[in-house]
Amino acid sequence: MNKALYIHQARGLEVRRDGPSLIIREPDKADRRIPARIISNVVVIGNVRMDAGMVALCAEQGVPITFICSRGKAIAVALPYEYRLPRHHPKQRIFMESESNRRKFELWLRANVRRLTMVCVHNLTGRHQEAYSERPEHEPRAVDYAYLVKQLERTWPAQSRIVREVIDQLFQETIMSVLLANGLDPHVGIIHRYRNLGLVEDLRVFFRPEADYQAVCFFQEVENHEWFDLDDDGYQLRRNGLFAIVERFESRRESIVYVAERLTEQMLRMFGSSVG
Repeated sequence: MNKALYIHQARGLEVRRDGPSLIIREPDKADRRIPARIISNVVVIGNVRMDAGMVALCAEQGVPITFICSRGKAIAVALPYEYRLPRHHPKQRIFMESESNRRKFELWLRANVRRLTMVCVHNLTGRHQEAYSERPEHEPRAVDYAYLVKQLERTWPAQSRIVREVIDQLFQETIMSVLLANGLDPHVGIIHRYRNLGLVEDLRVFFRPEADYQAVCFFQEVENHEWFDLDDDGYQLRRNGLFAIVERFESRRESIVYVAERLTEQMLRMFGSSVG
C-alpha cells in the first residue's frame, strides 16, 4: 500500500522535484529522497517552501495535495488535472439523477454508519455491543457514544474544533485518493449533490464515527501534553500536537483505506459499473 506524505513547516525546509522523486531538504539534516510512485497523497501543514516541479510531479502521478494552515484549517486542495472525465462519471451522473437511487444510497450509507458507530462504541468502552433487540440494559449504546462526543465539545470547545478540522482533512485526503485511483469523480455526490467534492463528503459521513473516536482518544491524552498555544487569535496546535494526530491516524490508515476500497466497490456495483 502506498504511503501518505506529511510535510510540516520548519525553518529552512524545502521540497523539490528531482526526476521521478521528491527531495526534502532541511538544514543540518541529510536530504530525504522519496519516489513519487510510492506516495498516495500529500498533506502540507503550514508555510512550506516548494517548487512548481513538486506539484507537477504529484499531479502526473495522480496524487492530491491538501494544504493546511498552522491552525489546522484546510486552505486549498490541489487535484490532478484530467481533460477527460473520470471513467465512471457518466454512470455516477445517471445514478445521481434518480430519486429512488438516492434513497437506496442513503439507506445503504445509514446502515454502514450504524455498524461503524457500534464498532467505535466498542473501542471506546472495551465492551462488546449486542444487537439492539438482544442488548442487555447495562450495555453501552449509540446514545452513550453521542454523550462522549458532546462531553468532549463541552470540555474543549475551541480546541476540539481545531482537532476535528485536522482529522477531517486527513480523512478527506485519504478518501479522495481512493476515489481517484478507482476512476470515480469525487465531485459527483449522491447525498451532497452539486457540491465540490460531493462524493468525498458522502463517504466522510460514513467515517464520521471513526473521526470522533480519534478526537476522543486525542483528548484523553491531552492532560499530560502541551499540544496547544494560545495567542490573540485563539488556540493553535503545536507541531507535536499535529504529530500526535497524524501518528494516530497513520496507525489506523491501512484499515481506513481497506474500508474505503470496499465501500468504493459496493458503490461501483450500485452505479452499474464493473469493479477494477
